[in-house]
Amino acid sequence: MAKIRWDKLDARKKSHVTAVSKLDAKQLATVAGEANPNSLSNVAHAIALTDVGAALRVYDAMLALPLDAVGLQAPCNALYWMVIANQRSLDERRTRRYLTTWAPVANTLTLIHLNAATLYIQLGDHAAAIAQLRTAIVQGDSRIARQLADTSAPDDLAPLRGLAEFAALAQLEPVVPPGLRGLHLAITLGFDADLAKAALACGLESIYDRLQDSIADMYELDEAARALFLGFGTLPDEGNVAFWRRLPEQRLVEQAIVIFDRDNNVTVYARDFDGFLCRIGHGVGLDSGPPKREKRHPNEHLLDTFAEWSPEVAKRDAATERAAANQLAAELASVLAPLRPKPRPKPKRRSR
Repeated sequence: MAKIRWDKLDARKKSHVTAVSKLDAKQLATVAGEANPNSLSNVAHAIALTDVGAALRVYDAMLALPLDAVGLQAPCNALYWMVIANQRSLDERRTRRYLTTWAPVANTLTLIHLNAATLYIQLGDHAAAIAQLRTAIVQGDSRIARQLADTSAPDDLAPLRGLAEFAALAQLEPVVPPGLRGLHLAITLGFDADLAKAALACGLESIYDRLQDSIADMYELDEAARALFLGFGTLPDEGNVAFWRRLPEQRLVEQAIVIFDRDNNVTVYARDFDGFLCRIGHGVGLDSGPPKREKRHPNEHLLDTFAEWSPEVAKRDAATERAAANQLAAELASVLAPLRPKPRPKPKRRSR
């Protein structure tokens, strides 16, 4: 067999998968240093379908890589296959090593929280498992909420179901709207090519890994603005999309969406997050100026996806959402006026 170039590793090639499965720990360390982490993770996943132990040796080698090099797929898959391996024979030492290294990246891909919670259950640490689930729900992963209600076999969460702390999870409200999490997965992580393409066409370039109070610094607003504007997306022209917390008592999903462009202009795009999804689904670009008209031919695939995240989206009308955004323009202007620092007076010229 010809020598494999590890930087060209391909999980679709059976010879590559077989070759990696036969390497020892020292050889795998070399491969981990040369191969693309995502490619190596794909190979490990392919190996696990027939030999979980061999796949875990690959993930062991990847533990030494920096987190920013590993990406998100490897931690998620590694924790999943660790769960499968522990169902046969509990490996506490390896499990704790995986959790220590890879659970911290879960806020970027919340499915990792579910895998981590299952591993903590296997270790008998129910408090840590519930903490993982709680964080996932708050971060807006709707799949976790569905998992809580699913008692079908196999039920990995069964040991928690009699606990009061577990029952309390059903009352939690997500801080991050599930739709925002979905957009993050689609656009920034590329999990849905069609969705990413449509959102990019509207101008939404990326979603922050975590919600950040960055607007005040970028647009020379004073400290009071930190409580009002929560940036969550970036635009190709270096502008930003943000929640405007105009209703302090309401959930984040019910707050208006505004656009900060690179010229320091701020406009209202939608009255709430469902309106935001509705307008994107109708192809309304995220640019400055008065809210634009919707297109005649909406992206039905996109709207169907959004409706899965929030059934309310299907009930919305794009023209009504445009009008609702327009009605908030005067209110936004009055809110922004006292928040912007007053310009310094220009020095007077001395007459000769």
